[in-house]
Amino acid sequence: MKFQKLEAFEKHFKEAYPKHLSSVYAVICGQESERKKILTSLIHLLEKECDLKKCHLAKEALEHLNSGSLFSGKVAAVLEGVDSLLESEIELLNKYVMAPNPMGHLLLGAGSSKNITALYAKGKKEMVILDLSAEKPWEERQRLQKWIVQTIHAQKKTVLPDAVEALLDRLPSDRLLLTQEIEKLLCYAADRKEITRADVEAICSSSIEQNHFQLAQQLIWGGLKTVPEIDDLATLLPLVGLMRNQLEMGLKIATLLSKGAGQEEISAAFPRLWPKALQQCIDGARALSASYFKAGLMNLFDLELGLKTSQGQPEVLFTIFCAKLKV
Repeated sequence: MKFQKLEAFEKHFKEAYPKHLSSVYAVICGQESERKKILTSLIHLLEKECDLKKCHLAKEALEHLNSGSLFSGKVAAVLEGVDSLLESEIELLNKYVMAPNPMGHLLLGAGSSKNITALYAKGKKEMVILDLSAEKPWEERQRLQKWIVQTIHAQKKTVLPDAVEALLDRLPSDRLLLTQEIEKLLCYAADRKEITRADVEAICSSSIEQNHFQLAQQLIWGGLKTVPEIDDLATLLPLVGLMRNQLEMGLKIATLLSKGAGQEEISAAFPRLWPKALQQCIDGARALSASYFKAGLMNLFDLELGLKTSQGQPEVLFTIFCAKLKV
């Protein structure tokens, strides 16, 4: 059985718990902190029913599952990093999932579907998979929105919708970072029952990476009235990489448009881009043309070379690059 929504997967697990659980569960999620958070929630439940062991090797996990326990009638093992296991370890897992211990539960974690797909083909009847690898950014955001609200409600407080939006705008999609900020908000609100946007803006951190990303977008696609003053390499070099991504994306879209590609074909080329953001890029690519993005990439190369070889002061080189963009 496969799930692509965390909510549906958790509902299935809780309904099966504790008497009708499957022998093997796998969580596929590219973001390590999110994957570990999901696995931890399953571990907390299994620890109440099983002799559970966290393992680093497939052999270790299977030995635990195939041996009896002095402490419980059931056993469970957790194995992370399945997508990076050796072939010999995958072979051991393949044999196990075809005939697992009926009194055991194996939890697998992976950053991609590599190796998990082959395991599922062998042990389809015994496996339940949560695959978030194809999750769209807006789906991830909706999932985190629900989680933030539920986490704060559990502490007998409410949070306004615009406060949730502000929190997600300020930070990357990392549950560990968000958990830290939620704890800060709960302390800051003290005896108040409601958390507002003003609380988020007053106490929560802002992601520098997110600010750089937005700046790169505005520089390449237009939207800045004045060129920002940036004079340190620690800021400029990461910004160069982000601007290159934007220019390459623009060139790809402009090239597809020149070949007569439709909206569906362009969307398929950028599956993780929000529909609204993609439409803005398509409109921008039509207006700017492929030659703009090609020239931008050449000028960006000159900027990066100048920064890395100290051919001039960083702020001067950056200002020259911005002038050449002519957005």
